[in-house]
Amino acid sequence: MNLLRIALQSIAVNWVRTLLAIIALSSSVVGVVTVASAAATIETTVTHRALMADGSPSTLLVSGLNGAEGLTESVEWKAQLQPYVGGGSVARIAQLESATIVSEGRSDSVDISFTEPELTRNHPFEVLGGRWLGGRRDTVAVPVVVNRLEANALDLRLGGAIELRASTAETTLQALVVGVVEDGAHDQRAYVALADADAFLRGNQAQLTTSLEVAAPGLATEDLTRRLNGLSSLRGVRVDWAVQRVDTVGGLRQEVEATRSAFLVVGILGLVAGAVAVANIGLSAVRERSSELSLRRALGARRWHLPAVMVLESQLIAVVAGVVAIAMSWAIYPTLAQQFGAPYGIAAPPYPTAVAAAGILVGMGTALLGGLVPAVHSMRAPIASIMRA
Repeated sequence: MNLLRIALQSIAVNWVRTLLAIIALSSSVVGVVTVASAAATIETTVTHRALMADGSPSTLLVSGLNGAEGLTESVEWKAQLQPYVGGGSVARIAQLESATIVSEGRSDSVDISFTEPELTRNHPFEVLGGRWLGGRRDTVAVPVVVNRLEANALDLRLGGAIELRASTAETTLQALVVGVVEDGAHDQRAYVALADADAFLRGNQAQLTTSLEVAAPGLATEDLTRRLNGLSSLRGVRVDWAVQRVDTVGGLRQEVEATRSAFLVVGILGLVAGAVAVANIGLSAVRERSSELSLRRALGARRWHLPAVMVLESQLIAVVAGVVAIAMSWAIYPTLAQQFGAPYGIAAPPYPTAVAAAGILVGMGTALLGGLVPAVHSMRAPIASIMRA
């Protein structure tokens, strides 16, 4: 208790030095928490965006069906593949070579996916407004969902009337914007339910292609290709199937790990800088307090009392610095997370409480290491000059 009292007195008396040590240590702890938070936010953003845009792991795109005949046959092919993927998903996706959305005299070339509502089983789109495809159709106009980029490009609003046109302009489709989503795409996109656009697609069959998106855990390109060729042989038809893997989540893991490693190095460097700063401040304190330390020795303080006081001071400063660091990181975390996640409409992960707690412990360890040098140095405080006086 006496050592604690001495340490508190020293901290209070030398408040400028204490403040500098707190700033140095809290800055390094905030750095650790910040880089860990940034890494977690980036990982969440990148992973979720990849899931939205490219699908869950083992997502394969099957193409080879063209025109109105391919659109019709896709229903049967989906039924044939569904038992093969078990609990996985199979969704039909029809597209035109080029399509345009016209709204209030303005037009924009856009990638339109004519698909099925269950597409979101494999693509967890974030609904920013309105609703996704499916449900009851209340108007003659066809419900359309656009992504955030397309909504911004044409300033589309929920309930706004638009027109869909193909490049051949043989038929058009009167539509109504019922939803805006974040789909992780880099370009403007729109989504229309296949059931609502059958006549429009068949009217533009010259540029119509239909694909099947198949997703199931562990699904391999080679296995699905063999399955399709086997089904084609049984049905006595020939289809030039093209199967390609489109999911990117697995491939991004290495990049995410590299990012985490880089952030970790930055955090470690920050802690090293904090330890050096605390050590320098401590050494300076030993020089300033040389007479005080010598006097305590002359008055009967044991040899180990001096380093014990120095270490105790460093730990008390570390605790205060940790509290300051937690408050600072808590305050800046929402802004930091928003910078990385908000552009894609992705909610940031919760504040990393475990990392913050670890940051305090690491800060205390840093303070301990930074205070050991001056603590050991304090044991060499000269006592002869005091004794002669």
